[in-house]
Amino acid sequence: MRTSTRQPAVLGLCSFTHDSAAALIAGGRLTGMAEEERLSGVKHTCEYPAAAVQWLLDDAGLTAADVDIVAYNFAGHRYLAGIAGTPGHLLRPATRSRALPRAASFAVIHHRFRQRMETLQCLFPNARVRCVPHHVAHGMYAFAASGFSEAAVLIIDSLGETCTTSIGSGMARPGGDVRYRIRESISDPASLGYAYGAVTAHLGWRRGDEEGTVMALAATGDPARFRDLFACGIRLTPAGFALSPDLFPLRVLRHGWPRVTPAFIDATCPPRGQDEEVTQVHADVAAALQERTEQVMVHLASRAQAVTGARRLCLGGGVAMNCVGIGKILEGGQWDEVQELHESALATVLLLPDRYARAGQMTQRLFEAVLAGCMPITPATLPFASAFTPPTLHAATGEQAADVIADLLSIAGTTRHVALIAECIRMLGTFRLSRQLATINRILGRLTDGSSACLCPRPAAAR
Repeated sequence: MRTSTRQPAVLGLCSFTHDSAAALIAGGRLTGMAEEERLSGVKHTCEYPAAAVQWLLDDAGLTAADVDIVAYNFAGHRYLAGIAGTPGHLLRPATRSRALPRAASFAVIHHRFRQRMETLQCLFPNARVRCVPHHVAHGMYAFAASGFSEAAVLIIDSLGETCTTSIGSGMARPGGDVRYRIRESISDPASLGYAYGAVTAHLGWRRGDEEGTVMALAATGDPARFRDLFACGIRLTPAGFALSPDLFPLRVLRHGWPRVTPAFIDATCPPRGQDEEVTQVHADVAAALQERTEQVMVHLASRAQAVTGARRLCLGGGVAMNCVGIGKILEGGQWDEVQELHESALATVLLLPDRYARAGQMTQRLFEAVLAGCMPITPATLPFASAFTPPTLHAATGEQAADVIADLLSIAGTTRHVALIAECIRMLGTFRLSRQLATINRILGRLTDGSSACLCPRPAAAR
């Protein structure tokens, strides 16, 4: 119930794009946050997170009418800025054919944004709907989660309105107040996330989802084969980088517009089908892409320090999930501390409620953990848990989970750690429904003995 003395209830939303989620601040504190797919069972859902919002409101004893502010993680009016570059694109032969379709697509996205904001206003009639620029949302979160008193913040993703890369400064003040401002930004069509996603799709994996598989595949390839191609396609500039439209065509925000050019295909390989074999040329393309991505990330990190003068760095955005690139930034030695928003995790405690089993996604959670390099600490009460994961990863209580994590910390990076990962993958062989598992098999086989030996034996034929 709304009262004049209570602190405002603020509902944060990620919706209508991918991985919908919600968070609620009530009574001056964060009361909870939830990703919609964990409740609906629909992976990477872009729908309005109705179940997550309702769960948060119910838990806080509130209704939609009690929400004072709805914070949405895009400022959609900024999409109109994408139209401003149309004359320039029309003048360049390499971008001319896409200039008008691109402008139209940005206009459509802006129109949809306005409709969605009207929908949110109807859902929360007493609230002010506030639109937060996407890179401001990324930057605030990356800095606030770091615990630093001040730091440079580097955000690298595919697209936030028209911004693809930003450098900001964060400062924490007494009382928990956080100040953040963007100092420099790079706009589309220069987008490292666009290029990485384009090559991911070209190699046969899902753009915006399976880039991690390409990063892993890169370890088995030779970057020298396509090094010059990617140096030309992703060119460094004094303040950042630029994409060559001869290899990565101008972005159009509609389905059906290819993200690599015929020239890129001629120089590398034909597009790989999802179920086609992964060959050496695919690994070499991935290796060259990964190497160039690392070089650009290191260059951007240096630029962030030059702009801010900071000795601590926070990173966020989808490209910051590239943990190998983060490692290259650390190797440079120019930062006292680096905080990655999507830090690599040694283990994850799995919660596998009945709804995932009903949705047929229980083993998917295991795949996600193992393929991300996380050891899946599994509830010992899960029926047939020993069929999914090794007993050493089972825990019935929080204390037991802490003990398992302590054991994992003691073996991190050793041959025992590698053997445990291999055992998890072997046990998942029974559920060989994922293209990613087959890819990881090939990668691990090459890394371990230089052959294409499979660490996960094929299940016996059905009797």
